[in-house]
Amino acid sequence: MVSIEYTVGDVASVVPVSRYEWERMIRGIAIPSRVKYLALTMATYADPDGARIFPGQKRLALVMCVGERTVKRVLPELQALGLVARVKQGNRYAAEVNSYRLTAPPDLSQWRTVADDVLARPLLEWRSGYMTYPDGQTRWPADRHEWIGMIRRVQIPSQVKFLALMMATYANSDGTRIFPGSKQLALVMRVGVKIIDRDLPQLRELGFVELVKQGNRRGGESHEYRLSYPPDLPRRPMLDPDESKVCDGAV
Repeated sequence: MVSIEYTVGDVASVVPVSRYEWERMIRGIAIPSRVKYLALTMATYADPDGARIFPGQKRLALVMCVGERTVKRVLPELQALGLVARVKQGNRYAAEVNSYRLTAPPDLSQWRTVADDVLARPLLEWRSGYMTYPDGQTRWPADRHEWIGMIRRVQIPSQVKFLALMMATYANSDGTRIFPGSKQLALVMRVGVKIIDRDLPQLRELGFVELVKQGNRRGGESHEYRLSYPPDLPRRPMLDPDESKVCDGAV
């Protein structure tokens, strides 16, 4: 984490953070799920150093599949927590939106975290030669960066998109090795395990994640997934490349 502190926007003495570090920080802190969803969505627009976030509230609402009022209500919460800082004031009359960067509050070490014992547990030991369990559908592996850009645009229920973005924070750059388990996902997303058990099958059925290795409940091993593209993606309702309106299919 960068050590310098500075005052900007409405938050004083916040610490600038890289996108990689920030995503993992967001995963571990105990904040409402609505705030985490907006946080992870905003992070998809950030440069690697956590800067240059300026999608605008209308675009965020379209991408998140929620109302613009929701974004207007939750964004100030995210700012008040010191997790994003406004670095440039927009100009409504010139159609300029506010610009933000990812930050960490100076008192972060004192924050309550979610299930420290679970998050601190070592990741499952990697075993080569994993098995693929076909479900009759053909899917293609996905680069993490490109996949996140696609998930932003595709029109799926907001709670499923939140789960998708959270799972992507565990993925390698090539979209592989995702195995946090339903219990850990529920803890970091601040929702019930039943919500994960409801939405994860839907995410798989939509073709955006693929099960590549069956876990072993008795052995304490979670299922392993990878990010994927469904074969009918071009026919799915998606936002246009500018993320300003919904199209009938991919553009």
